[in-house]
Amino acid sequence: MRLLGLVLLCGLCAAAAPRKKIGLALEGGSSLGLAHIGVLEWFEEHRIPIDFVAGTSMGALVGGLYATGRSPADLRAIVKEAPWETLLAGTIPFRDLSFRRREDRTAYPNLLELGLKHGVSLPSGFNQGHEIGLLLSRWTLAYPEMDSFDDLPTPFRSVATNLETGEEEVFRKGVLADALRATMSLPGVFKPANRGGKLYVDGALLQNLPVDVARQMGADIVIAVHLAKPPVDPKSLGSFPGVIDRSIGIVVSANEMRMMERADIVVTVDLAGFGTNDYPRSGELADAGKAATAKKVNILETFALAPAEWEAYQKARQGRRRAEPTQVSSVKVEAVDRGQSKLLAETVGPVVEAAWNPLVLEKVLTRAVGAGRLASARYSVRGSELLVQAEERVNAPPFLLPLLEIDGSDLGNMRVSAGARVTFMGLGTSRAEWRTDLVGGSRFRLASEYWLPFGERSRWFGATRGFVGDAAFPLYLGTAQVANYRLRDAGLGADVGYQFGQAAELRLGYATKWLAARRRIGSPILPNFSDRLDVPGARFRYLGYDDPIVPRSGGRVEASYEYVIGRGPQAELQLSWFQRVSQNGSLFSGVSGGTAIGAQTLGFGTFSLGGPLRLPAYATNELLGNQYWLGTAGYLQELRPGLSILGTRLYGAGWVQMGKMYGSPLYPGVAASAAGAVLVRTFIGPVYLGGAYGDRGHGRVFVGVGRFF
Repeated sequence: MRLLGLVLLCGLCAAAAPRKKIGLALEGGSSLGLAHIGVLEWFEEHRIPIDFVAGTSMGALVGGLYATGRSPADLRAIVKEAPWETLLAGTIPFRDLSFRRREDRTAYPNLLELGLKHGVSLPSGFNQGHEIGLLLSRWTLAYPEMDSFDDLPTPFRSVATNLETGEEEVFRKGVLADALRATMSLPGVFKPANRGGKLYVDGALLQNLPVDVARQMGADIVIAVHLAKPPVDPKSLGSFPGVIDRSIGIVVSANEMRMMERADIVVTVDLAGFGTNDYPRSGELADAGKAATAKKVNILETFALAPAEWEAYQKARQGRRRAEPTQVSSVKVEAVDRGQSKLLAETVGPVVEAAWNPLVLEKVLTRAVGAGRLASARYSVRGSELLVQAEERVNAPPFLLPLLEIDGSDLGNMRVSAGARVTFMGLGTSRAEWRTDLVGGSRFRLASEYWLPFGERSRWFGATRGFVGDAAFPLYLGTAQVANYRLRDAGLGADVGYQFGQAAELRLGYATKWLAARRRIGSPILPNFSDRLDVPGARFRYLGYDDPIVPRSGGRVEASYEYVIGRGPQAELQLSWFQRVSQNGSLFSGVSGGTAIGAQTLGFGTFSLGGPLRLPAYATNELLGNQYWLGTAGYLQELRPGLSILGTRLYGAGWVQMGKMYGSPLYPGVAASAAGAVLVRTFIGPVYLGGAYGDRGHGRVFVGVGRFF
């Protein structure tokens, strides 16, 4: 009887004892970390409470968003809708660049940029983190500054690596978005996060599975979620991203094993068949996490709460959730440069005055960064004040855009050139620019322009420019090259112009030019000449496509009119348009034409046809004359869809063209060409290989590096 009483008493004591607190440690792993969403989903469906969450990298992002009170269903929707291609690209979307930055990327179609502020230097990461910073700002808008992350609906910690000290740093308080951004800075890919004067990179380097952190938060039971990565593909080690990913993986795996040994329960998610850039497969990754957790059902269900207890737990969790701001009444901008701070405040001002919309603000901030002076901008709302924090570029301006050109339109006469564009900013006024191009090799070009807006927010501007150049000019009779000339030009000019928003510009100007032609080899088909020309004129440019390297949608317009004093007028119009017809396919078309009818030419003809997108079955400059038209229709298909940190893409293209050059005695009729090519969009620019067949027995293979479309 006494024994029975003792047993009953112990049972009552056990029933009255508080439940054990559960901590969840979530591992980093790029897109593989999206599997954590399924783990959280399974826990909620089985009424298992999470009292503490600690995460690293993608584990911190998923855990941090869950800690704000969101449900796993909310997380699924967020990651499905996230613009992962933009987030990983590392560059401001082309359509958000200022017009002059669009010109840069069109003339220098690659992803390389060197800073010259403290000598020649690469950026500290290919991705400056602007887009991910904005997204984190929006996702954590209700939690701008916190004395402790314990005050979140679910207490939370994130782990980053202090780049200066080489030590682990656990974020326990502050701005939640800053804590998430710091832990996600993959070395060499994302620019280190500068927070409070300290530089942070991915916490995975020291603790990718923060079991100890969850324990220190007060967890009695720590459940670790381990992402079992797929076997290493030896082919991936032949690429820069593959080597970086594997090198970091070797370091990370050692600290993962130590933490797994210290966890009370380990849920291992088998992710064979998934890659670290499989963000579009977020739903499948979450399902894999859910399935892996279900295998631990026997032990995990011992922590399940009764329905009434679960309801009370969820109610208490949601009761700690903060509401997002619905309006702001003032703005404060933090930036090192006073001029940039003032300009940004004036730019953001109208957003504050209008109805509060974070998406509109983010567009404004992205366009401000797209002007070239800033590395990134993020925001938060504290009370009714909008705080914008602008981070300036560490190594620029001035900045340098390199250029590599390989023209293999004639395989027997390959032409190679290399060069750079250097841009200084803020000379005279905050928005003024001095831009210089230098190209050498098969062609030489030195051109410089000083561009000055007529006010800090004015669209009107003035520009003075000068140039000197020397380029090969091969001449053909039929398909055979019979001579090679060198064309030299130099000039000085001045323009007044107006920019139409981000995409278009109109200029009116006057230039004095000196032209000369000298035969180097071959038959003297045309006479040598030299002349001086005075040329008033106008030029309109519209750069409205989505990408300067391989456009998929949008268009481009180039229109010019010149009146060469003493010789007459000439005009040219070029239009091209791209239209997506599927996720991976686009139609493209174009029409162009030029005329110098009635003008006195210099013997070489005003216009030329021939080359990859100007009748590729014909050699460059094979068709010369004083008037022409050209029509284009084609199809572009991405051959290996998928996300890439460095923006590498593989495309196939096919197109047909018809055109006519007037004043060309050898080809008085319409010329036609059908062509196909494979293009690789790389960080050094487009690389292409193709072939074309045309009328009159024309046909050729062409290769190249450099601007294609």
